[in-house]
Amino acid sequence: MIIRPKYLGDYKGELCLIDEESLSNEPKMLVLYWPTGIRTDDFLASYGSDMLGRQVRPGRFAGSYIIDGTRLQVSLTEGGQTRPIHNNLIPIPAPKVRKGIEVRYYNGRWQKYLKTKGWVTIHPGV
Repeated sequence: MIIRPKYLGDYKGELCLIDEESLSNEPKMLVLYWPTGIRTDDFLASYGSDMLGRQVRPGRFAGSYIIDGTRLQVSLTEGGQTRPIHNNLIPIPAPKVRKGIEVRYYNGRWQKYLKTKGWVTIHPGV
């Protein structure tokens, strides 16, 4: 499973921490929305519209996060006991490769088979 950094987002008007994880055994991305109890509009009015999409890192206490590039901290509604309010499973399409090249999804990544090197990871955008 590949875990990406959490970032600020919106779900139905509530400011959430969005957590993306790619599944290790099938080409799908699990997106989890963790509630903060803060209305997105109020937060953006106070701190600026550029805050959505900013990455967060863990704070001092369970369920608290510091917004990168600021000293602002947001907390989940139930601290470390918070459950996501929504989840979404998004398919990860197979990358385009030359005809005849074998591809597979393995351990959270797409790979292609090269006769000289065996299975190698395909990096997105390459």
